[in-house]
This record gives sequence, structure tokens and C-alpha cells, in this order.
Amino acid sequence: MKVAPGMPNSLTRRRGNVPVARARRRIVLSVLPAAVLTGCVPVADPPSGDRPVLITATRLLEPPAIGHQRVYRPVHQRPLEGDDPASARVVGFELALVVDPHAALFLQIVESESQSSTPLTRTALPSPADGLDLVRDLPRLDAADRAVLANGGGVYWVLPGGSEEGPLTVRAAVVLSASLIGPSCRLDVYTREVGGAAIHPAHLELVNNFFYLAVIGDSIQWGNGLREGDKISALVAREIEDRLGRRVITQRYAVAGARILPAEGDGICDYNCFSEVPRTLTSVLTQVDQIERPDLVDLVLLDGCGNDVGLDTITFPLTDPDDLRLITEQYCNGAMAALLRKVRRTMPEASVVVTGYYLFISDESNPAGIDTLLSLNQVTSSSSQNVFELRDAMAENSRVFRDVANASLRDAVEYVNGEGEAPPRIAFVDPGFGPAHATFAPEARLWGLTDDLELLQTLQVNLALAPEDPLFEKRLNVCAGRELAFFDLISCLYVSVAHPNPAGARAYADAVIDQLAELGVLPPG
Repeated sequence: MKVAPGMPNSLTRRRGNVPVARARRRIVLSVLPAAVLTGCVPVADPPSGDRPVLITATRLLEPPAIGHQRVYRPVHQRPLEGDDPASARVVGFELALVVDPHAALFLQIVESESQSSTPLTRTALPSPADGLDLVRDLPRLDAADRAVLANGGGVYWVLPGGSEEGPLTVRAAVVLSASLIGPSCRLDVYTREVGGAAIHPAHLELVNNFFYLAVIGDSIQWGNGLREGDKISALVAREIEDRLGRRVITQRYAVAGARILPAEGDGICDYNCFSEVPRTLTSVLTQVDQIERPDLVDLVLLDGCGNDVGLDTITFPLTDPDDLRLITEQYCNGAMAALLRKVRRTMPEASVVVTGYYLFISDESNPAGIDTLLSLNQVTSSSSQNVFELRDAMAENSRVFRDVANASLRDAVEYVNGEGEAPPRIAFVDPGFGPAHATFAPEARLWGLTDDLELLQTLQVNLALAPEDPLFEKRLNVCAGRELAFFDLISCLYVSVAHPNPAGARAYADAVIDQLAELGVLPPG
């Protein structure tokens, strides 16, 4: 959601929108070529033994159903000891490789936290040209190889003959202990290393399974001002990966300024998109239609209704509280219920979490900050007392919106849950912000302003105060370089203000994670 910096000029109404360490194992693989490869080596001609490895094909590895990430789930898994369910489980797959024909090759596992490496075992197991078969080939491993697998390691061998990728392409069969593969482990294929570092590795990630997450809504779910790893959805995704051991595949269609209901000028961005200051707005109802493979979605994070009400309406000191209650109930209850019905029809297997709103301004907000926001919109106060009065009026309207919006969203969730015969799959989450967490408040969980002169001078910006978020420099280039949907230059530059900062996003994520345990998406605790 877009933050209008403070108040509309001359206290007139204007529609706006609402603000809306983990260590990984790394598997390193090197494979002896079975034949001299001539036609598939890259054009560049580095010294012998120093050519890149190319992964040209995989077998028994499944990519995610959406996206283009080079990440795979092994589909061939079985107990090491026949049908013994207590036996260590192993996975197996094949790679078609183009490698330097003169290189010496190795196989090793590297623990990323310590960088210590353990060589894996190259076995001489003969195998027919039709490829790896764990049922057939595992019993033929010798006792030493089986001990390696039982102890959490892996073995590999080179399959004779060519492959469908070409008669001279090397095929490597790999069998690993399933314990090596958590939410994600990295597979590096290379032919040479110096000082323990791979030279020209090819990368591929292995995961236990996939978890599909869809994120729709306004700028709170987009995460205005936040780096990717600090966004609410990114924090939730990491928790899911840690606790379920599944790689989260995220589709995020949330966009700043989005209303639940389509409005004139709405569209879908198809190039040069930056959802923090979008070229075009996309309603949340339309965002639902953009989700790929909705039948596979496990979880939907969404919000909405703040921009339908309008931040200028919410913070306008002369807005009548009764009028604000009525319009807030209209959008946060009725429009949200319509959205939830569409989400449930479109993604019937998904659990859904609806996040609520917070106080944009409170009676603990520093009046000096409020005065700065007003001046950015060319609104001046006649006295310091007037600034306090305006702050308090804005705080009261923020409180009315927060309370009515969250109660209405909760009612919409309960009503739509009650329409279905299945157990409730939709939950409401209140981020739990108090007055001290509002913009310019002492324990703010929302982005404010900074007078960091070094930053302003570095960016060559002639401003007394700048947004304090780390994406300000990027927005400078975007705001000055293209036509935007509805942002003027000032609101474009200051669009992060009053949105959750890293502490605020963390509080949102923690509330969502607690609710996921209640929904059964995550195990308790």
C-alpha cells in the first residue's frame, strides 16, 4: 500500500492506498569422463583440466511445477536394506554431463558451517546402459559401499555408453543417504579444485520435497522498504523449510497500492515491474487469477482492504469516525469475504492466512515527524500546538480504522469458514502492534525518516530527511526514470514510510507462524 506522506494539501480529501541462518549442507560432485567430448565443450578454451562442467540433463529428479529454479526433488528412494523400514533410506538419480576429457575427478561432501570435506566413494559397479535402478543395483554394492551409505555418505559410478543427450556425454549415477538432503542442499559438479575450492562448478540443488506458497495483497505483503530476506513471506518460508524440511516455492503477486476490488486503470504488469512503486496496479481479486498451478498451492498469505478505504481517508483529521467505520466495514468485511470465497474456489487444497492492520499514527508518534510528513505535502501548521492536535486526530482515525478493520477481517474469515463443510482452513492474524510501535513512536516497527547526512550526500539528494529503509536508493532511480501508476515523485520516494520495518515484519511473521501450527500446516511447537 502506498503511504501518502502525511496529510493532503489544504486538508482536502484525496484517495490513496495503505501501507500496507540456517546452515546448508553442500554436496560437491566430480565425475570421471567415460569418453573424450569434443562437440559439447563451451566455446571458451581455458587451460586443460580447468573447463566448466555442464549438466545437460537429469533423470529421476523432479523440478518444481512452477518457476525456473535449478532445484530438484529425487523421486527414487528406498531403504538401503531391502524392505526393512528401519534401514537407512537412500536416494538415487542420474546426471548427463559434459566435462573436460583430461580432468581427474573426485566426489566429496562439504559441510558448509565448517567447510570440512569428506570424500565420497567411487565404485566400480558395472551397470547397463539403460540407467540406474535402485532395486536392481543396490544389492550389487559391496559391503564397503553399503557401509558408506549407512553412515550418511554416498557413492557414484559412471555408466557405460552415451546418453540421449549425445553419444559422447558422460552419465553419472549417484546414490546418496537421504539424510544428506534437508530443505535444500547444493550439488556442485566440477572437475578440479584449488585450495579446497571448486573450479567452474555447475550448480544444482536437491530438496526433500516442495511446498507451494502464494502471496497476494497490498504493500504490507509485498514488503515496502524491505530487503528480500526480511519480507514477511520470506521469514515464514524459512520457518516452513526448517520445520518441514521442504523447499518453499513462492509466488508473490502482492503489489503496493492494490485494492481488493478492481478499479479503473488496473492491469497486470508484464515488463520492467517493481511492485513497490508499480507501473500499474493489480487488484487482489485479479492477483488470484495470476497464480500458477493453484491446485498445488499449500498456503496463501494475503491482506487487503486498506487501499479500498484509502490512507488519506484514514489519516485525514476531519474524517468523521462514523463514516470511517462504515466504509471500513464495507471493504474489510464484504469485499474480503468475496475475495476469500474466490481464493477457496481457486485453491481448494490451500490453507489461508489473512493478516490484519496496525496503527499508522498513535498518540506516541513524535509530532516533529508528523510535521515533516505534512510539510512534504506542502501542509504547514500554524503552531506547535496545532501539530499536536493534528497528530492526535490522525492517531484517533488510525485507531478507528485498525480496530474496525481487524474486527471486520476476522468476521469475514469466520463467515467464509462457516460456509464450508470441511474444517476451517482460513485464519486471521493480528500483528499485535501497540501505540509504541507506530510511525515515529519510541519502539517503532514501521519505517520512518532519517537525517543521515552522509547517506543524503552520497546519494546527492537535496532533502533534509530521507526514508530510512535500504531501498531508498533504488527507488530514486525508479521514481525518476519512468511513468508510474499513481505515484507523484514525493509519494514514490517516501513510499516505505509507515510500512513494517524488519522488526515489524518479524512480528508479523511470528504471528503467522503461530497460526500455521493451529491450522496444522506446521507441527506444534
